[in-house]
Amino acid sequence: MEKLKIDAKTRKTGVKSVLSKVRNEGYIPAVVYGKDIEPTGISVKRSDFRDIYSKHGKAAVIDLNIDDSQVHQTIIKEVQFDLLKNDYLHIDFQKISMDQMIESIVPIRLIGREAAEKSGGLVVYQTDEITIESLPTDMLESIEADISDLDIGDNFKVGDLTIPEGVTVLTDPEEVIAIVTEPEEEEVEETEEDVVDTEETEEDADATDDVENTDQ
Repeated sequence: MEKLKIDAKTRKTGVKSVLSKVRNEGYIPAVVYGKDIEPTGISVKRSDFRDIYSKHGKAAVIDLNIDDSQVHQTIIKEVQFDLLKNDYLHIDFQKISMDQMIESIVPIRLIGREAAEKSGGLVVYQTDEITIESLPTDMLESIEADISDLDIGDNFKVGDLTIPEGVTVLTDPEEVIAIVTEPEEEEVEETEEDVVDTEETEEDADATDDVENTDQ
């Protein structure tokens, strides 16, 4: 596993003006907690965190260097993100022990969708992540679900995933990840205008018949 590091500095907690100042200076408010450590308010540089999080998500062990005086091995436990401002609001770091099992959430990456839909079916997603337990060094950034062999009516469950050694899946193995269904036929609704047009067409046809009969 790649060795990752983020520098952090302590900050005051519970003061909104401080949080605004932290964000305006290019940092993200955060907290670190865990075994043998009191919850501590910190801040990390936005660009440093973005680089790590965009590449590894939550599947990374990070050496958190606080004030150049203490280093804790941590994982990213929670990230709050503001979609409107497109910015990070807050981060939770959890201190871990490298020899103790931890739980983590792993995103599922579907592959083979085009093959599954070749017979005219439609792939419907049911869940896009699973919960696993592993040592920190065995955490997964993602896991693949190969659905290329599915036909209409088939499904792919958590229990069908190929799990690496050292990883235990905590999610129910019967939980469905994806299913291939028949596409619903779109019903053509007859609008009021269509009815009027039809009636007018029929009237025009009757009128034409009357004229032809008169001519005869």
